[in-house]
Amino acid sequence: NDRSGKLSVDLDLRLKELSAQEAKFAEDQKRTQAASAALALERERLDGIAAKQEANKGELRQESARLRDLEESLSKREAKIKDAKALHKDPSKISKHLWELSRRPSKNM
Repeated sequence: NDRSGKLSVDLDLRLKELSAQEAKFAEDQKRTQAASAALALERERLDGIAAKQEANKGELRQESARLRDLEESLSKREAKIKDAKALHKDPSKISKHLWELSRRPSKNM
């Protein structure tokens, strides 16, 4: 009888240990699930940031191309102004310039 009482106490202790381990496991599982959910949210947030960065890169490329076009246009205008100033300083060039213009085919044809 003493032996069965000892076994009963040992089994009770073992059951309590297993219950404690089970509770700890359940708590660890909850923490893991919470961490996994937090990680998924962070991943979504980072994906959103990456998408915004890509959109910004596209906008920057478009803006850069627009600026290059404006610089090219400005350069052409500056060259025309320079040519006009040179013609203004030397009237003999004006008649030559007019003659060259008259020799070019019209854009309307």
